[in-house]
Amino acid sequence: LALTLIILLLLFSFLLLNKLLCQGSFFILGLCLGLLLINHATAYLQRIDQFGSRSNIQLRARVISEKETREKYSRFIVKPVNFLVKGKVLLLASKNDSYAYGDILSLKGKLEIPQMKANFDYQKYLAKDGIYWIMPFPRVQLINKADSSFINIFYQGLYRIRSHIRRAIMKSFSGRNANFLRAVLLGDRGVINKEFRQQLSRSGTAHIVAISGLHLSILALFLFNLFLFLGLWRKQATNLTIICLVIFLVFIGFRASLVRAVLMTSLALVAYASGKLIEGERILLYIATLMLILNPLLLRYDVGFQLSFLAVFGILSFYPAFSYLLQKIRMPRMISDLVSATLAAQIFTAPTVAINFQIVSFLAPLANFIVLSLLPFILAFAFLWEILATIHPLLLLNLILFSLLDSLVKFIQWIAHFPFAAISVQYPDIFLPFGAIYYVFLITLVILWKRFYQHHLTPLAQYLKWREE
Repeated sequence: LALTLIILLLLFSFLLLNKLLCQGSFFILGLCLGLLLINHATAYLQRIDQFGSRSNIQLRARVISEKETREKYSRFIVKPVNFLVKGKVLLLASKNDSYAYGDILSLKGKLEIPQMKANFDYQKYLAKDGIYWIMPFPRVQLINKADSSFINIFYQGLYRIRSHIRRAIMKSFSGRNANFLRAVLLGDRGVINKEFRQQLSRSGTAHIVAISGLHLSILALFLFNLFLFLGLWRKQATNLTIICLVIFLVFIGFRASLVRAVLMTSLALVAYASGKLIEGERILLYIATLMLILNPLLLRYDVGFQLSFLAVFGILSFYPAFSYLLQKIRMPRMISDLVSATLAAQIFTAPTVAINFQIVSFLAPLANFIVLSLLPFILAFAFLWEILATIHPLLLLNLILFSLLDSLVKFIQWIAHFPFAAISVQYPDIFLPFGAIYYVFLITLVILWKRFYQHHLTPLAQYLKWREE
């Protein structure tokens, strides 16, 4: 009935050609469709809850992930091939166990439903990636080695390159610096120990070990301006930057969250390079809507998706304003671009970081400004080091990267040691209304800025772009 009324309202608005009513109807339709998709996604979880955990389950499964080593165990994602209930399984195994992508395993043990962890819904967090079960330390028998299909060969080769880079990191760096570089460069967040994780949270910089559009946007802008500085045309710099992002995506492992982040970042870069930031906002909303239709659980349980969307939207919305103000004080273009992108991304992501990581850091604005300013240099040098590490690491590049990493880690530790640095949030949902008010205020500023930008700065920007070309 509700959908029928909405469709009638849409038809009525088209007949009246009322733009405001038409947009409102689409908003209501999208909201209802979103609620319907979320209900559909959570309905299967309810059926799994009714199925319950089972002991002495035996199943065959195919390995579909790289080995992820934790402090006391290793993890694999496997996909059952002869099980009645659909969904991937998170396999917990010994640190010494090693299986290749595509191997067929026989598993016998307890099949568990992921449980809540404090205020964290671990079940739905895994469900966003299609993982509905956990199998802790079953009896494992290798049935068949992976066949020679293209997919298996591709991922096995990719994982061998990542293993080589991982060994090179452990050989070239030590301790916390090596683990931090592995987390940032390869996505190995499990190697970050509890003490340093708490320091990241207290300083408000816990998000930097979860690569998202926030970091890739700043890296892309840094590379784009670097290529312009080296004498390339805007189109050449844009294409080369996107190629670098894709190579970075290949090295870090083609994770779904990073594919989304690279897609959003590439869109923001194309919009920035072409001077069509407003069109970029619209296309970003379309892409985000399509992603949520395919997987509605991303909106609530994927921090990477939230940070990617908000960071890119913030850069598209507020970057021109900050760039305009900083150029008024005659700040060099390359520095003003980096500072503008950092501030725009941080303003839009700050409440989301606080709510998701359950801590409010009073020094987070200062810490994030310094960290996000250093991060593109670290990622750029690490990216170059990553490529050369597959051949032969350079000593000079090792020294530069070590200095940057050591400075960043020590700065985070210094900020975290202040007694008033942060307070823990036991019930983060309490801050949701304040977060909603904050974003309503930001959107209002965006609307006011767009009106000023369109009426006063767009003709000037077009003239400056024409003069550059």
